[in-house]
Amino acid sequence: ALCTGTRAVRNARTPRLRGRAPSRHAHARRRQVGKRTLSLEDTLVLPSFHAMLPGLTIALVITGPSASHALALTATGDCYVWGRNSNGQLGLGHTEPTPKPTALALRARGAPANAPAESIVGGAVGKAHTLLITARGTLYSCGSAAAAQLGHSGAAKQGKFVPTPRAV
Repeated sequence: ALCTGTRAVRNARTPRLRGRAPSRHAHARRRQVGKRTLSLEDTLVLPSFHAMLPGLTIALVITGPSASHALALTATGDCYVWGRNSNGQLGLGHTEPTPKPTALALRARGAPANAPAESIVGGAVGKAHTLLITARGTLYSCGSAAAAQLGHSGAAKQGKFVPTPRAV
């Protein structure tokens, strides 16, 4: 049985991944890739954004090697976020983990709450921060400012976090 949000892919065109034979030494086992070779006949389990976000056309998924959160951008410029949120890196205004995709609406500073959200066309994620770029070219950031990586001054000084996206 597959988990919710996954799909099976048979005969996927993937490169053959080769690992080394297992070692009897504990330090070598930690670095070993594995001894199995994937072939074109293997069944792979891949995330399916159709199951997580039904009815939406996902244009881009953004995550990173050290990030424990992700963004999904739709073809219409909507943004969905999910994952760890300990520093407000999801931009939802809180620091609670969010296991399911949740819509993130960016509005220009000073815009009324009922103003249409800005269209998000790109972004990047770090371990504890997120950068978002709008169709108008405005860069927003949220999350940890521990190393001043958000590009903010004033209230978002080094060592603080920003749980709501702010324009840089």
